[in-house]
Amino acid sequence: KVKSDEGFVDYDREKVMVWAQQQMAATGRTHAGAPLISNKPIYIDVAGPDHMNRRFVDLPGFQSNDEGNAGTRQAILRLLKEEMDKPNTVVLCVEDSNLEYVNSPLVLAIYQIFGQSLSSQPSFWRRFVVAFNKSDKWLQDGDVTMESFVNRIYPYVEGCGLMPIIVGTPFDPKGSVRRDREAGIASFKAVSDEYREADSREDDVYRSFFSTVDIRSSTEAVLRNNFLGFNNLLGTVDALVVERDFGNFERIAQKLYHISDKTAQTIEKLEMKLEFLGALRNHTRLFLTDLFSDVKKIATTDAGGGPVLATVDIDEIRAFGNNALTEEIEFAFGHRDVNATPSLWETDTFGGYYDPDRIYKGQTRQGVDHTALWTKEIFNTIERLKSPQAGNSIDYLQKELVGGKLYERAVAVWSSSLYSFLAPSEDDLLRLANIVGTNTEINDPNRHDFLKATRLMEVYVMRLVPALQYLCQKLEFLLLKIFDTAWRARRKIGNNKELVEVISEPYFRGEARKHFRESVRRSAAAAYATSLADLNNDVSKLLPYATDSAAVSGMLFAFPDAADSILNLHNEYRNVFANAVKKKVTQHMNEIFLDEGLPTVLKGIEDGINVIATAGSIDPLLVAGLGTCREMVSSTWKNSRADKARGVDERMEERDERLLGFTCVLYSHFLPRFIATIDSRMRRELWGSVDDTRAIEDIREAVMGSSIFKSASFKVETIKAQIESLKLKEANVREAYEKLTAVRQEFQDDVPQCDEDYQAPVCGA
Repeated sequence: KVKSDEGFVDYDREKVMVWAQQQMAATGRTHAGAPLISNKPIYIDVAGPDHMNRRFVDLPGFQSNDEGNAGTRQAILRLLKEEMDKPNTVVLCVEDSNLEYVNSPLVLAIYQIFGQSLSSQPSFWRRFVVAFNKSDKWLQDGDVTMESFVNRIYPYVEGCGLMPIIVGTPFDPKGSVRRDREAGIASFKAVSDEYREADSREDDVYRSFFSTVDIRSSTEAVLRNNFLGFNNLLGTVDALVVERDFGNFERIAQKLYHISDKTAQTIEKLEMKLEFLGALRNHTRLFLTDLFSDVKKIATTDAGGGPVLATVDIDEIRAFGNNALTEEIEFAFGHRDVNATPSLWETDTFGGYYDPDRIYKGQTRQGVDHTALWTKEIFNTIERLKSPQAGNSIDYLQKELVGGKLYERAVAVWSSSLYSFLAPSEDDLLRLANIVGTNTEINDPNRHDFLKATRLMEVYVMRLVPALQYLCQKLEFLLLKIFDTAWRARRKIGNNKELVEVISEPYFRGEARKHFRESVRRSAAAAYATSLADLNNDVSKLLPYATDSAAVSGMLFAFPDAADSILNLHNEYRNVFANAVKKKVTQHMNEIFLDEGLPTVLKGIEDGINVIATAGSIDPLLVAGLGTCREMVSSTWKNSRADKARGVDERMEERDERLLGFTCVLYSHFLPRFIATIDSRMRRELWGSVDDTRAIEDIREAVMGSSIFKSASFKVETIKAQIESLKLKEANVREAYEKLTAVRQEFQDDVPQCDEDYQAPVCGA
């Protein structure tokens, strides 16, 4: 076959010869008569049952173009480099024996193509053989000595790293085989016979030559066995091909083995994955059970969370853990950069989990909405947390905690905002004055102070609505942070990493987190509603043990025979306790407020203490709270004095100062109770929801009933198909490997083994 523009075409041998001559003639000749060189190769494909899989490339010679045609020479050199650079190619170069090494156009061309460091490049010289042609004439006609003979060979070995073989004229110039060969009609047997005759003639020439020089027989053996004759030439070429093929055999075999082994490993992993998917529901249920157990441990106690958090390294704490300041910023603004806090009134910049517009079921915004004032307080809290003094009050404010104390810290920071948000102010005085002045119960002296206290507490409850909403969302946020921490810790344990990867971690985690978030939000809504109801109850329980209260009247009805004793003892000792408390607290308040010149404020404090102490329900924190009010009251009093200087009614001023003191008592008494009530509800109903067995089971069932498990079922069939496909591939690759190994061994067994005294050529070919 020959390759034309239409592809390979079947020709007989005569047509092939004619076609090849036409193709060669088509290149034309130079003005000097030299043939032009074409980059377009001539392809001839010869196929047969006993033919080897070999590709022979006949490259143009360059000696005839050595002078006077630099362009053609360069074109030839480019072709030589392009073909000879290929690492799988064995190159046979033909050199005239009469040419000296220093004058060799072959050596010059090779240096031009490959550079000067050929002999140090095994990848080059293990592929090249030089045939010194017409050596029989050189030996017969020339004055050749042993020294000149050796010098003729070794420069090629040492200078170029080439393997030189001295051969004679292959064909008898006068014989018919040469003419038949030129005409393309010589038979293969005739050509083979001619080569054998030529080799015999050369052997006679070499023997004759060696008989004229004085050398040891061993040297002659080395020369004859390595550098002389067609047998050596063909053997060397064959050896290079075999060596190359053995190398290729080894590379291909190793690659096939690697592919087979890697495929087998992939099949093993897929089969394990398939087995894992078969028990997926059990694995998932166990994983989720452990996960939410971890959430509970991290949320409720440092000690319980310790074993879980052992897998959370310091880098994760730095990446995800917060101190009080960064926690507040991340919750409100969605980042942890303490220097990127928006300015005071930019309330529209909230971009974190906190959403002032998200209301809980049953929450209304009727009447005055205090959200804007509360969001202002958030900025004030962040600024306070930035101060150096913030870490001195509670040690865990500055710690980057990932578990434990998160709840306590969140409520503490929120409570500090609440104390600041509801601090006694002139607004409270205005509310009290308006309420008392317009209410019909003002005429009842027994109800006067009680009414004021009740109304102010109701106002406090209204103002607490956005703060309570904020706390619920903050605890939601922290529980989700704990979920994320528990997930990162749990996925590292046992085969959980494989589980989350089998299901697809982003979807699995997202689904579990979504249902956990929904559950937490339901708990938050319930905690919000019950907290708000409890606050209203706290207002109604201002005097829980008053004479007309259910606790007292119920006892009188239950024990009618002792009714007089119960009533007398209650009233007697109530006065005893109240007077003792009032006396001690009033004494302490005198020390605090009289030095500020606030006697009227102090009278208001006495009024408030009288209302609270009558029921005997004063906590020592009241006294501490009143102490913190001095600075706030002092500022308000100074403003009032300034108003008086401008002509404000003195009686109104005294009333306001007395109301201010009364407000301080209510603030110091009720706000801690409100905080304790909210803390109790949040801890039990929201934070404690992580211990709600029923809720956790609902989350598990919701996750396991989601679409990700349907997707996992589809993966089972996909993996089965992958395994079958890979098993077929692995079987084919292994079969190819085994066949190649067998062929290599057979090939190696057929290669003639060298005698023990054989000495390898200098170049190692």
